[in-house]
Amino acid sequence: MTGTTTTSSLALVPSLATAWQDVDSSFERFCLTAGIGAIEQMLHEDAQQLAGAPHSRGGGRVGQRWGKTKGKIGFHGGKVAVHRPRVRRYDGRGLDPKVCRLFIIDGAKALSKAIRRTFGAHTPIQRCQIHKARNVVERLPKPLHASVRRALRQAWELDDADKAERLLRNLARRLDQEAPGVAASILEGLDEMLTVNRLGLPTPLRRSLACTNSIENMMGTVRRVCRNVKRWRNAAMALRWTAAGMLEAAKGFRRLKAYKHLHVLRAALAAHQSKYLTQRLEHNADAA
Repeated sequence: MTGTTTTSSLALVPSLATAWQDVDSSFERFCLTAGIGAIEQMLHEDAQQLAGAPHSRGGGRVGQRWGKTKGKIGFHGGKVAVHRPRVRRYDGRGLDPKVCRLFIIDGAKALSKAIRRTFGAHTPIQRCQIHKARNVVERLPKPLHASVRRALRQAWELDDADKAERLLRNLARRLDQEAPGVAASILEGLDEMLTVNRLGLPTPLRRSLACTNSIENMMGTVRRVCRNVKRWRNAAMALRWTAAGMLEAAKGFRRLKAYKHLHVLRAALAAHQSKYLTQRLEHNADAA
């Protein structure tokens, strides 16, 4: 009888361990479900404060509902999805033009003009260095490709923006006899090519923000998705398909490699804006 009881107790041990694991995992699932529910409820209440209840009318609202999107929160070393409502202000796209930002473009003059007209003449714009190097090298004889690439890279890697500018001007002078059009291309938009250097950003952050690589993958995905369309009916259809392509590209987004240095960018932009405002005040005082 005793032997039977002992054998039965030993047989129950693995079952108890398994049951306890089930309880533990069930409790984690309960915490996760309850936590997500609480966060989504808080987000819903925030949206209701800003835009009122869904389909409601009345004053006191500062924005309107703009659909829903998915976000992510950390949980046990991983990430779980959270649905959150979107709210858009009544006064436009939601990007405050009074806040100084760094814009990275591929060199199109229309883009640069539109940015400065909207956000101010002092707005820092970084011309994509990869596009510039490609445009310069493609117009040179092949024996000059390696040396010109090396000179461009040397200038862009410098911490001193003034010294980098001198190197690029010297390069343009050397090429003026053999390829005058290329020399002019190097000097065109020179200020915008060295914006990240003038802001005094760390090297890893400069490398990430000196080109448009961060959006090239997204544009490639948009082109691939839109390739399925055989007949474009109107502009609204184009916008819908572009949005679909961007959502597809977002699945592969990764964190910026130099994200730990972003606080340096924020401080540099604040200092840039403060310097511009001081200069404008001094100019107004002199004019008065």
